[in-house]
Amino acid sequence: MVGEAEYEKRPGYESFNYRYHAYPKVARNVIEEDPVVRRKLLVAGMEVQAVSNRLLGPRYLCILNNPESLEMRGWNLEQCAQRYQPGNPRSYIFVAYTAEQFKTREDLTILLGVAEEAARNAGVAGFWIGCSCMPDANQIEEDVYRICDVIRGCTQLVIAIGPSASNPSIATSDDMLQQWGARIWTFPEVLLAPAGKPILISCSSNAFASFQLEKNQFAAKVWDDSEVSRQLIDHYEGNLILSRLELVTLALECLQTRQTTQYLPGDHSYALMGLLRTRPVIDRTDSAFQAFSRLSLANDSDRLLERLIATVPVHPSQPWHNMKDAYGVKLWDIEPNVGIAGIGEDDTVIIDGARGAFVRWKSFKRVASAKRRSWKRFAAAILLQVSGIVWLVSIAFLSLGTSFIAPGVFLFLISTPAIIAAPYLTRVIFSGKVWGSQPWLFAFEGYLPIEDIEKHIFGGMLYRLEWSPYGSPFSRHNKNEHGECCGIDPTTNPQVASLVERAKTARFGEPKVSYLTEDV
Repeated sequence: MVGEAEYEKRPGYESFNYRYHAYPKVARNVIEEDPVVRRKLLVAGMEVQAVSNRLLGPRYLCILNNPESLEMRGWNLEQCAQRYQPGNPRSYIFVAYTAEQFKTREDLTILLGVAEEAARNAGVAGFWIGCSCMPDANQIEEDVYRICDVIRGCTQLVIAIGPSASNPSIATSDDMLQQWGARIWTFPEVLLAPAGKPILISCSSNAFASFQLEKNQFAAKVWDDSEVSRQLIDHYEGNLILSRLELVTLALECLQTRQTTQYLPGDHSYALMGLLRTRPVIDRTDSAFQAFSRLSLANDSDRLLERLIATVPVHPSQPWHNMKDAYGVKLWDIEPNVGIAGIGEDDTVIIDGARGAFVRWKSFKRVASAKRRSWKRFAAAILLQVSGIVWLVSIAFLSLGTSFIAPGVFLFLISTPAIIAAPYLTRVIFSGKVWGSQPWLFAFEGYLPIEDIEKHIFGGMLYRLEWSPYGSPFSRHNKNEHGECCGIDPTTNPQVASLVERAKTARFGEPKVSYLTEDV
């Protein structure tokens, strides 16, 4: 432990060397993985940090008998799909629906009829539908997260809608379509639908006719977040190309507002995974944040995770997926100076290359500084030191008798003004330009005027400290007479002053105000 006396002699911050001693849940460098876990994966024939294989076509497909004919047939849920032959590609449509509208076996049978009619009208060989084309129970979980590849290979997206048994107020086709669009897994289906082709809306109820909806008009008609989601549609239509960072940020923002019946905690990230190139294997033990972190590490997303942890939340309870920043900046405005080395337990990340410094909380302390010599400060120091001695000598002379009165009066007259000017001389000695100072970080709870802070550190008001104009969301500033931006006391703002006043009586767990003073 370095003592304070030795600390004062050092020119910089006290060293703070620390490293993570445990094994991460997921490491960027596979060599850093737990050897026991790595060995188990290798024995099981799995790769460390394995990724899901992409599908070049659907594994199963509902094939029409005599596609050229409009003659309908009855479909059986269990015997509908046939194994798809990759070497013999066939055109197909993708039929999307939601279990909120098609739950019972009768509903699904009607749904198959809607799908067959749409496929025959489209003139394709078959159709893919989730209720029949994922028959393998041991692979259904993997198939769910690879539906995005099936959508990419279809010729048209068909959305099947119907009445909602759980919500009788949904009575019109527009209401049914909006209920379908509110689900999380339907969002990527629209984005990945074939570009330049309209989306067909088919209703299971005979009361509503089928209609087509242009993909670039889908957001305005169906989704509540049309201003954001339209940007994603334009990206996949090729009209407005987003960067990787913008794509992931906007997609996650849209997905978080949609509804889902949770299957795994990371469902929102797994839905986002379908829009990205690299997809990690699903880990059931992942939390929502861990699933997103693994997805971010696996893809080149312009250091999304590093930028995310650098944001300042608007309020302490803000969820991690809300990317709003207290300074009002976007993720692409942040240039991170650290890297993510791995993912830890309890929704933590392991950062690499971070720098830290000690913060002194217990008290203020004198700050050592270096200044160049000047004749003015040298003369002030000599005068301040000598004036007291000369004044005592003058008093002694005056007390010795008449023969010493003249020199006593002379010494008294020249020393007394210097003694009276001692406060000014002290300011001269300690003022002047500082060419170097010992770096310190002082922190305290509550509020102090900057004058009091400077007196505690430097012993007087020497105008060395100033308010930061934008160092905190509570910082305030204005323009001085020279047109320069200058920081002002934050409590001049009524909202900040009210926050400081409430913090005085805040209880444990309630917001408090802390100040950080930096002297470098």
